[in-house]
Amino acid sequence: MMLLVSLLGLALLDSTTVGTLLIPLWLLIAAVAPRRILGYLGAVAGAYFLIGLALQLGFGAVLEAYRDALTSVLSYQVQLVLGVLLVLTALVLWLRARRRTGQPAAPEQPGWVGARLVRVRARIAEGSTTTMLSLALAAVALEVATMFPYLGAIGLMTQHGPGFPATVLLLAGYCVVMVLPAAALVGARARWGTEFDEPLRWIEEQAGSSTARSASRWLLAAFGVVLAVNSAYTLWG
Repeated sequence: MMLLVSLLGLALLDSTTVGTLLIPLWLLIAAVAPRRILGYLGAVAGAYFLIGLALQLGFGAVLEAYRDALTSVLSYQVQLVLGVLLVLTALVLWLRARRRTGQPAAPEQPGWVGARLVRVRARIAEGSTTTMLSLALAAVALEVATMFPYLGAIGLMTQHGPGFPATVLLLAGYCVVMVLPAAALVGARARWGTEFDEPLRWIEEQAGSSTARSASRWLLAAFGVVLAVNSAYTLWG
């Protein structure tokens, strides 16, 4: 049960990235057909699944050789301390940001990815299925270096999963949950049409307004909690 809760939390964290949330939002506001956006989400989930499968097989070979060291009491104690330190670090960074709240800040500059997507969104809206598939693969490629929640989930599944065949199902379920929030927005847009445009724009603004520092704080805190809770449960559960 603890494994499932940890994987669910990481999958929901993964559902807020550029590829799984921002791009679908931009496509929705550009009035791209819902079935094409769902196809994009399916391609993203499929690419993540294949990457995860390859990594899991690789991690499995490594973990088999070092199973005793990875599952020792000392290893879990180190993970627990590391998790607590990550949470405390995120808390300190958040408190510092709170102190600067009242100070005037420089205008936030749009990132390269966001600016690029805004420029090409109109062309994507009129593009072919191949264009949508290329966009999905490009989004996944841009996020390969920062898919920390996914890597953490693969590590948890490899160490605590029910074995290879069943763990593949867990991996597939993770990828489905990861795109569910965006798929729900697509369904809402298909149901309510243009009436849903205003909430979509608000969500897009909120999702796009996070700075690199705030994203790092949330990521640190999420990893710390998952690492600490999983280690504590293994040690004393």
